[in-house]
Amino acid sequence: MSERLTSLAAILAAVELATTVTKREILSERRQPDVVEARFTVWWLASKLTLLSMPAIGEATNRNHSTVGHGIRQAEAQRACDPDYRAATDALLATLHAAENNAAIRLAQPVDPLATARRILWSPQREAVRVSVSEVIAMAQLVVSLTAPTEPDPSEPALQESHHAA
Repeated sequence: MSERLTSLAAILAAVELATTVTKREILSERRQPDVVEARFTVWWLASKLTLLSMPAIGEATNRNHSTVGHGIRQAEAQRACDPDYRAATDALLATLHAAENNAAIRLAQPVDPLATARRILWSPQREAVRVSVSEVIAMAQLVVSLTAPTEPDPSEPALQESHHAA
């Protein structure tokens, strides 16, 4: 893990998906045990997967560096005594590390479907344009949201072949 390319946004998204705690709750002042555990998990993962300093992690999560350091130590202590927590954090670490290395999974990275479409349309004729799966999905979602009616209109007849071979 020499490059450490995982973003804090990706870590937050992964922890949100793996727990019942939302990103909003993780970043909030709430101190319920499940929220605190998720927050400590985010900080521990950030210390392993990013080049962010504790002050930078703290600033991004609305805490100070000493609180972040305490949370990382608490996560390490919990990993040492709770095999379920260790397995869960190891799984998150492996998933995020695989995403970092393979660039196959990109969590919580916004895609601008219009910018992607412009990039495709502005390329010279016959020149290949590399488009990621997430860009294709974002463009498809935009097209569907702009063209598909919310519910079928019973007054419209079903689609039929409009052109017959002559």
